[in-house]
Amino acid sequence: MMKAVITDGKGNVKLENLPMPVPAPWQCLCKIDACATCSGTDQKLVNSGFDWAKEYPAVLGHEGVGTIIECGSAVRNFRSGQKVLRPAVALPGTMYGEFASWMGGFAEYGLITDIAAAAESAEQLDPFGYTRYQQIIPDDLEITQQDATLLVMLKEVAGACKGAGIRSGHTVLVLGGGAVAQAMCFFSSLAGAKVLVAARRSEQLDRCMRCGAETAVNLLADDLEEIVMDATSGKGIDRVMDAAGNVELAIRGANLLTDGGGMASYATIEGGRFPEERVQARGKWQMISTAVSECDMHDEMLAMIRNKTVDPKLFYTDSMDFSTFETGFPLLKAKKAGKIVFNMK
Repeated sequence: MMKAVITDGKGNVKLENLPMPVPAPWQCLCKIDACATCSGTDQKLVNSGFDWAKEYPAVLGHEGVGTIIECGSAVRNFRSGQKVLRPAVALPGTMYGEFASWMGGFAEYGLITDIAAAAESAEQLDPFGYTRYQQIIPDDLEITQQDATLLVMLKEVAGACKGAGIRSGHTVLVLGGGAVAQAMCFFSSLAGAKVLVAARRSEQLDRCMRCGAETAVNLLADDLEEIVMDATSGKGIDRVMDAAGNVELAIRGANLLTDGGGMASYATIEGGRFPEERVQARGKWQMISTAVSECDMHDEMLAMIRNKTVDPKLFYTDSMDFSTFETGFPLLKAKKAGKIVFNMK
């Protein structure tokens, strides 16, 4: 048996004993070393916030790193001892006994799938395409298990900034102050953009400033529109990166776009659709797809870790033992933690 995090979809999480996963011939069994929280996705899953996730109880977690300890007989693209991203008790959307798997990485053990080996076995797998994110962390990469969990979020956000076309000379407004917003500030600044960030909590704004933002707007005390217009000499914003998911704030941000500007809605907007018809921007503007895939950013992010361009420690606030999950996870809801890495060993 092993421990795993179960949610009932009604706001509750608990540690429960589950059977050990058994790999198919094209799968590998992993000891999961650590898994980080994703405040947006995990909180929505815990509270039945996604139309596509209706099966409960379910196993949580998708920002994990594990070590392969056993390879199935058909596996040929992985080997024992390798570190890998996103091991899961079962593929998303499938059942693990009586439990659904909504990524399923908050567990002591999980599986990864050798896609090529599965295809050769004529297996029809993974309607969510999850296995392509189960990538190898090279043996020579100097990174702790805690920091390695951040590779998932960092690749995704770096890809979003690249997909949004952020470049030198742009002025970028980041909406939100959590770990994703902090990473957006970092990668936008790295691209040479001038970054403004708007959020409601001073401690988040402070972290965003340490991650590259030049101007912080406290939405509880400051005039967002006045500060943006002053910072851009009345021109407006080239790119709005929404990491908050609040529809009214997103509209305010879009209203500040310059002629030809664009908005990237990274967070899940309340109601599921951004109301473009309510935007009153200065000229022509567009919704921008952040379509660069996390898995396509893998080699680039590994290079940034190697040359110390990126320090993953900037983007999580706490590191805790997995046994404390039931008391640790509620810290996110209470706003007493930003992003938590739970260590399995």
